Amino acid sequence: MYKRRMIPLGVVILLALAATGFGALTTLDQAVARALAKDRGLMSQVLNEQASRANRDYAAKQRLFHLDFSGYYRYATDAVQVTAANFPFTSLLNIPQDQVFLQASKHALDLKLGLVQPIWTGGALTNALRAEEARQSAEADQTQFLRTQVAGQVKTSYFTYRLLAAKKRSLETLLQNLKLHLSRVESFFREELARRTDLLETQAKVEETGMAIEDLSQMIAKEKITFETLCDIPPDDIDPSASETVQDYQEAWEEFQSRHPLLKALDAQEAALALAGKAVSGSRLPQVAGFGEFHFGRPGLNYFDPTWKPYGLAGLSVTVPVFNLNKIDRDRAVLEVDRRRLANQRAQVLLDAERSLKQLYESRRSLESRSGSVDRLVEMARENAGLKEKLYEESQLSNLDYLSALTDLGRYRSLKEELSLQLELVKVAVNTLIGRTGENK
Repeated sequence: MYKRRMIPLGVVILLALAATGFGALTTLDQAVARALAKDRGLMSQVLNEQASRANRDYAAKQRLFHLDFSGYYRYATDAVQVTAANFPFTSLLNIPQDQVFLQASKHALDLKLGLVQPIWTGGALTNALRAEEARQSAEADQTQFLRTQVAGQVKTSYFTYRLLAAKKRSLETLLQNLKLHLSRVESFFREELARRTDLLETQAKVEETGMAIEDLSQMIAKEKITFETLCDIPPDDIDPSASETVQDYQEAWEEFQSRHPLLKALDAQEAALALAGKAVSGSRLPQVAGFGEFHFGRPGLNYFDPTWKPYGLAGLSVTVPVFNLNKIDRDRAVLEVDRRRLANQRAQVLLDAERSLKQLYESRRSLESRSGSVDRLVEMARENAGLKEKLYEESQLSNLDYLSALTDLGRYRSLKEELSLQLELVKVAVNTLIGRTGENK
């Protein structure tokens, strides 16, 4: 007879969660993206970039016409008059010479809508616009530079967490073996087959290893807090298959020189200073502008008509700088000093980066070389520990020598994973140094 089997509720829930993708591991690149989205320093730099874009737009509009409205009121204690003395024939008509025929108003009101269009500025406005465009480019490169730094922090924290966890697992395995050995030594001691010093040495090694595990646990907890602060994701939820890829040294160095955002930002700043210098030089030349004005005033152009009248004006204005206490020369000198400072900074960045990159690739070479010997070391340490265990049981070897062999076996067993994670940290450092993030690898 067919017998119905009930599936446990917990299994059903797990299957449902698996079907919906719940609990899926997060990739390291997703963690980087999350960190980039929440980093306050990066947000502030984006605001700087927006401010530079606003400055560029303002500089572009300076080349267009300006429309202004203004108004004024004027009172004069005296006004223009036309008297009989202004006409030679009035004396023949016996008209008093102080007789007033026309008199302008002492009160004047005028409303003006004026338009000014720059025509020629000696390149001052054009170069000022180009300088602002270069500054905006520098801010964009600075934003990308900060992105690489944040990405490097996230990845370094993650692989550091894994490295510490691997060391802790190694010590926990060693602690288990030490406790097994301690129980054996205690049994030998009760049977008077081992000395008390053997017991004390083993107990001390157990306590020492336990303290080391506790220290690592504290370091792991701190690193976990660091990682979660950066991206709001627990490091245990990250896909452990995450890995970095790097080029050979020459390709990485060429990429740094040609694409690193910090170098590009410095180049853009230098270009901005050069263009600003041209803009300052252009201010030495005559400035030509056209203008048009619409007025509505009382009186208008006719001083003797006290009614509101509209009228218009148009023409050209030419401004020629004559003397300004060498302000232009001073501004150019300051810009030149800033350019030289940037050149020195760029040279120092290249020098420091070349040295650091060579050191990182030397560390990579050393780690890869050491990784090839790990498997052989593990086999030799296992054989050595097995032989010394027998020698100890036969009272032909001291307890300290056996504990040392046991410690070496535990250390070599974890060394391969630790070297692999150390290599990942070196790769992260290389990619951070040359300006790579998760999205531009």
